[in-house]
Parts: sequence; C-alpha cells; structure tokens
Amino acid sequence: MPEELRLRLVGKSVRVLTALPEVARTLGDVDTLELMHELTISDAFATGPTVSTEWRFGLINDLVRRVRAVLAGRPLPAPPELTDQQEVALRQPGVWVLMDVREATSVVTVAAPDKVGLLALMAGVLSLNRLNVLTARVTTVDGRAVQEWTVRPAFGDPPSIEQLSSDVRRAVDGTYDVRARLDKRDADYASPPGTSHPRPVVTATTDGSQGVTFLEVRAHDAPGLLYRVATALAAADVSVVGAKVSTLGSDAVDVFFLTDTEGRALTDDRIASIRSSVLSSLT
Repeated sequence: MPEELRLRLVGKSVRVLTALPEVARTLGDVDTLELMHELTISDAFATGPTVSTEWRFGLINDLVRRVRAVLAGRPLPAPPELTDQQEVALRQPGVWVLMDVREATSVVTVAAPDKVGLLALMAGVLSLNRLNVLTARVTTVDGRAVQEWTVRPAFGDPPSIEQLSSDVRRAVDGTYDVRARLDKRDADYASPPGTSHPRPVVTATTDGSQGVTFLEVRAHDAPGLLYRVATALAAADVSVVGAKVSTLGSDAVDVFFLTDTEGRALTDDRIASIRSSVLSSLT
C-alpha cells in the first residue's frame, strides 16, 4: 500500500475530500478499497492503543464511506453540520469555553468574537496546558468563531475547566502572554543538537467556485506546531474561515481554509508568499 495514500486514508485531509474522484480512480474498485480499509485498521491495532482509538477509526470509516460512494456512482454524503455544542456556543456572548472529558480524549469547544490570530491563541493555550491536538474544527458565522478541538493530555490528567477557561479568556484579552510562555518552554526543552525530522511540506489549492484557498501543512508533530503555523497566517493578514487538523502518529496534517480579510480569493502571489512564511515558521 503506498505510504502517501495510506496517510491520506487515515488522515481524511481536506485535500483528499476535495479530490475523492482521484482517490477512487487510484483504487479502481471496491475490493481494493476494502482491502486497504482492513490493512489500515490492522496497522492501527499493531501500532498501539494511541493509534487504535474510536476517534481515529471514525475518521477512517467516514473516508471509506465517501470513497465507496464515488466508486458506486452515488452522491457523496453531505458534510457534517455544526454539532449541537457548536450551535449552542455560537449563541453565547463573549468568550465561552466548554470541556467534555472522555475516556481517552477530551473535546474543548471555544466560542469568541472572531479576530485575526484567534486560532493561534487557542492553539497556544492548549499546548501550554499540555494538551496535544488530535483534530480541530473551526467555523466562523456572522463574525463569531467557534472552535472544536479534540485533544489528549501529553501526560497525566487534563487541566480543570476553570484553569483552561481562565487561560483562554486571558489570552483573548491580552493579559496572558502566550508567545512568551511558549518561547520559554521551547528554550527549556529544545531538541538535542543533530536531531532531524522529515522536512515539512506546504501545498495550496484554490477552489475557484468558492474563492477559498486550501493550505495543507504536513510536518513532524511537535509542541506548539499549530501555534507557529497559525501565527504565520495571522501575520500574513489572511482570514482563516475554517480548519481541519489531524495528528497521524508522529506527523501533523493540518488544512486551513483561507480568504483575504474581505472574504475574497487570494491571488497567486499572495498564496506563494503565505506558503513561504509558513515554511519559514516551521524551520
């Protein structure tokens, strides 16, 4: 099984979802799809409990369902609507934080008035609270952003909802210096000299019909990675109108939906500049 295609099957990245016919053509038939499905599940079980989770199997099964529909010539399943929790969050005033602690993961829902850099702030706060991001769904409706993060503690128990809510609110109002705290932690826990990882890859595809650019980032996962990428996007003065984040073992596959601050499509020159800025933030 080609590694790139296996990662796409596991990760359910947006680029795959927008290119399902290509994936279906590569597989060729339902039998091959089912074989790859079983191999991917077996690979997850063989890797260990951190990979063979209900959340990850849900991602795999959803993507297989979509590819199966393409192979059968049926309409694609509709994308998921806002969850009940997101719907509630959109109706709350100010900054609203909820954490649903589950057996192996937690779901953190944050709603706040949308502003440039909000995604980076939330990613930084989660990282400082020792929460590894597994997936993230970001939606903006009428100037209000709602973010749903599936996270897992790097070690120990998750922080209390009181602590997390306080950190989020202080980050939004500017009294919690996320950047300084992350810089100090990075300095304290820097990788030993000579440590190397695969080079990050940043690609961009524009949907002409919607005027949205999909920016995909693939890199070795590390604390603060999402914060660095989101900070680079904020510095580029673009609007992140949506995002899907996945962590596949030691690799992060993050996809951001971008427009300019007026909601218009990005130019080719602007996209090239953003790709360069994001790559620089990762190196």
